[in-house]
Amino acid sequence: MANLFYCCIDGGGSKTQVALFDGHGRRLGTTITGPTSLSINHIKPWDIICETLKDLYTTLGIEINQFSSTDLVIGVAGANNEKLRNQFYRDSPYDFKSIKVVTDAYIAALGAHGGSAGSIIIIGTGTVGYTISKTGKQSIYGGWGFPVGDQGGGAWIGMRALSLSLKAQEGHLGNLDSELHRLLIKKCGLNRKGILEWLNDAGPTEFASLAPMVIDCANEGDRFAINLSTEAGLEIESLASVMQEVNKTPLSLLGGLAEPLAPYLPQSLKANIKKPIGSPVNGALFLAQGKVPNEISDWNEI
Repeated sequence: MANLFYCCIDGGGSKTQVALFDGHGRRLGTTITGPTSLSINHIKPWDIICETLKDLYTTLGIEINQFSSTDLVIGVAGANNEKLRNQFYRDSPYDFKSIKVVTDAYIAALGAHGGSAGSIIIIGTGTVGYTISKTGKQSIYGGWGFPVGDQGGGAWIGMRALSLSLKAQEGHLGNLDSELHRLLIKKCGLNRKGILEWLNDAGPTEFASLAPMVIDCANEGDRFAINLSTEAGLEIESLASVMQEVNKTPLSLLGGLAEPLAPYLPQSLKANIKKPIGSPVNGALFLAQGKVPNEISDWNEI
């Protein structure tokens, strides 16, 4: 009888975590790769996933033909778009034992609260809120994508910072003395020609790459950067407030910017945050093992 494997993937707009477990739920290996979000046009998620899986299987001494004995669960940004989700299913280049595609928010909520009721906000390239009620109802908040949504996330912070820096460059903000402003202009092209070229190729991932610069400058006391970081914190608080009004469950903050942005969150929000129990790939494992229900296919109207 062939060995059974669970491949659990947390796919985002900046990076992706891939973890492989055996049939007993023991972790065999984990690796980090590039973005696999379904909503970023130039990304080919399956190419990235399959190359990463091949490398991971090879490192662990597992034959590639074991894909047919692998239950694959991926929680991925953009999966709340039914068209993109269905296309991802169709594009699978291998016959895995099974494939489940859910939102990255669902597996994050499952992992953070051990499969029990709870709420999460992911602060990464974008932002999204997710609640699993005590009755098991699943509700998604935000997650509309960049540029119309994702307020408080990395891409939003980067776009807002660069937009204001360009206004400052032309004198609209008076005499702005900011190291962040100087760094942004330098990184994004120095002059009109260079900046326009940068903007032409920029998507959510590129704008999100500016966010750590904003937060680092804020930590150094740059008033321009502090204001931007505080504004992002208020956006996260606004999302949390709406979620908690509807469903009062424990709230955890996750994602690559959750910890860096923590100093800029309102105190009222920080006082109610619960440390997550586990990671999104732990949540994906619950789903792979059949310990929790599949995600709803009809998305809640909020």
